[in-house]
Amino acid sequence: MKTTEASLPAGASRLAGAALLLLAAALPSAVLLLAPGCEVESASDPLISVSPQSVSLYEGQSREFVASGGGNYRWTLDKEGHGILSARAGERVVYTSTYDGGSTNEGPVAVILTVSGTVGGTTGTASNTATWSAEAFITHLVDEDE
Repeated sequence: MKTTEASLPAGASRLAGAALLLLAAALPSAVLLLAPGCEVESASDPLISVSPQSVSLYEGQSREFVASGGGNYRWTLDKEGHGILSARAGERVVYTSTYDGGSTNEGPVAVILTVSGTVGGTTGTASNTATWSAEAFITHLVDEDE
């Protein structure tokens, strides 16, 4: 059995084994009881991930990115003018750098690639889906010989 942590004290993000009885000081009647073998997982644990999480590319170089942990993936860039995505939907995309340093030869520039996906499913007539996202960082390098 797995539960998601709501507001446990710091350091209590994973608990397993013997039963835990937590009495809230502010609300003496509030009791949280977890049975043996239960695992409490922090709500900040990522459900969607992207690999690789960071790359460095020169103009014309490409790299494949793969999402996992969900479905119905959508890919976006925080800066559209520095590279091209092979697709905007799907588990895998290829990013190709088109950045040449610009007319002012700005030097290296970072782009954030974000993948969003749905996690969860449907039980009977109830839908239990949520949208999560992950980021990869792309550093565009400039060939100093040009």
